Formats: sequence, C-alpha cells, structure tokens
Amino acid sequence: MRTAPLMIILALAGAQIASAQRSCVENTVCVFARDGQDEITIWVESRLDEAQRVILMPRLLNLVSDRDLPYSAVYEPGTTTKALTLRRLRQNEYVNYELKYYTLPDYLGEMQCSDETACVLARKMDDKVLFYGMNLTDKVISLQFRPTQFENLYADQALPLWKVVPPADTVLLVETYIPRPMEPHNYRFTYRWYNGAIGERHSLDAAYLLPHAVPERPVRKGRSERADERNGVYWYVPDGARVRASRGGIVLGTHQSRQDTGDVYSVTVQHEDGSQAVYRYLDRVDVAVDSTLSTGAILGHAPQFVMLTVQILKPDLSLASVPIRFHMRDGSVRGLRNGEIY
Repeated sequence: MRTAPLMIILALAGAQIASAQRSCVENTVCVFARDGQDEITIWVESRLDEAQRVILMPRLLNLVSDRDLPYSAVYEPGTTTKALTLRRLRQNEYVNYELKYYTLPDYLGEMQCSDETACVLARKMDDKVLFYGMNLTDKVISLQFRPTQFENLYADQALPLWKVVPPADTVLLVETYIPRPMEPHNYRFTYRWYNGAIGERHSLDAAYLLPHAVPERPVRKGRSERADERNGVYWYVPDGARVRASRGGIVLGTHQSRQDTGDVYSVTVQHEDGSQAVYRYLDRVDVAVDSTLSTGAILGHAPQFVMLTVQILKPDLSLASVPIRFHMRDGSVRGLRNGEIY
C-alpha cells in the first residue's frame, strides 16, 4: 500500500497573499487556499463516494497554524471543509509556506503522526487489529513500534519491534488478534524512527566511484578506534579539489565544525539500501539537504584531503563503518590498499 504525496507551494510577501491554488489527487481529494486578512485558510474538497483521510504537513515561515501539525482528519464524501488557518506572526515581514499532503481511504483506520517523517496506522479487520508504519519521506527509515497498553489483544510476535520502511511506502508492523471478540479491546502505543535500514547488511553488489578526479594521489586507510569511522578512507588532494558523490542517494544532512585551519564541513548521503556515506573535511558544500544526487554529482570542495566513510545502522542503533569497493580505471572493482595511488 502506497501513499500518494502531492505538494502545493504558495507564498505571501508584504501585505499581499498569493491567490488561491488548487492541487488534486486524481478525482479523489483537492486541497486549495483562500485569502484572508493576514491569514490563509487551507480547504479540503472530498470528491469520492467514500470518506477520505488527509494528512496536511505545512512548513511555515512567519506563520502559525491553529491546529497541531502535521494535521490528520477524515473528510466525508462530497464536502468542502476548512482544515487549517495559517496566521501571520509578525507584520511587514516576509511569509512563505510549503504544503505537502497525503490521502488514503478512511476505512484503513486510525492514524497517529508525530512529525513530517512517519505515521502509524491502526486498522481493525474482523477479530484483528493491524498496525502499519508509513514513511512520508523519500528516504529509507527504520520505525520502532512499542505498545504501552494492549487490552484484549494478542500480538503475533515479540514487542517492541523494529521494521524497515522504504521511501514513500507503508509496511505491516504487527498483526494482533482479539482473543475475546465479544469483549471490548483497547490499545495505546508509542513509536520512533531513525534514518537508515536497521540491521541490514551493506549491499555486496555496491561499488563506489572515487570521490575526486585528481590522479596520482595516495590513499590512507583510517586508523580510528571508533566503529563508525574504522573503515574510512582518506585521499590527499590539492587545495580546491572538487569532491563528488561516490554513489547516488539523498542528502541527509550537512555539518559544520571549527578547526585551527578554519571551518570544515561534512555531507551525509543515504543510499537506496539504507546505508549512508559521510564525506568529511570539505571547506565548501554545494548541495542542499533532501536533494537527490546521482553518482558523480559535485558535493563541494576540499582544501587538503577528503575522508569517505560508509556506515550502516546496527540493531543497537549505533552506526558502524563497513569496507567498500571502488571502480578502478581498468574496469575492475576492488578495495583500496593503504599507500597506493589510484
């Protein structure tokens, strides 16, 4: 079961509010905005013959919502309903927002969403209650489901548990049974998520591009005692060398730190198998968080050397670096040796 994400973007500058824009999921649900005095109202129009649940996830600049976000509600067939009111915080300052929303049939059950990343859906079917994890992002996440109360419910596996949820997808977390169907049942739960595929091994087929295009530079294997850096590889490069993505993926984040030589940066890129590459010791970053990169895309520049570490998420939630193989100029794929030139 997949969700159907759509996005509408509206902007407000000065005292003027952007004219209403409409975004629709086929002939199911439409979401649009209406102007007001220093406010924008978000409306949901339900077009099908069955109720629809809509999750609204606006990102706001100088605006505040009248409801907790993300906001999830059920909309009856053939209705047009005001869902949110966004009010200006500070007069005469720029206002902007981006609105992303998801739709799914209401019969799928109750839903809890903690942020813009993940939701848990509870669906009752006959004498069962099924709990699903939803990933609302373009990244691989791992989601933990932890019940705090199960009354007249029996799970088919040990709890709490972790499940890997692919990008923009929904997976079954746990199936529970109602042992006494004629009696009431009840449940409460919490959940949390991490970027990455917990407990998954690094793909044996993965091969990496050298992260720079400067020839005749020696390699130095990492000597760190830290598990997340132990298999890191260093390349010496001339000042200003361009650093490129050794493998395509999505930018999870960038980090800035201060050293004696000045500011240094790192970039973390998640791959399709949930592993992540960390590129360290850059002096400039040219990519944005959440951007999608192809292999070879320019990440930034390095002044002296660059370090590449590929990590996986272990069951204890720690990160561990893994050995990796590279594409060689002769067409082969193999690991690097300390001190050699590639």
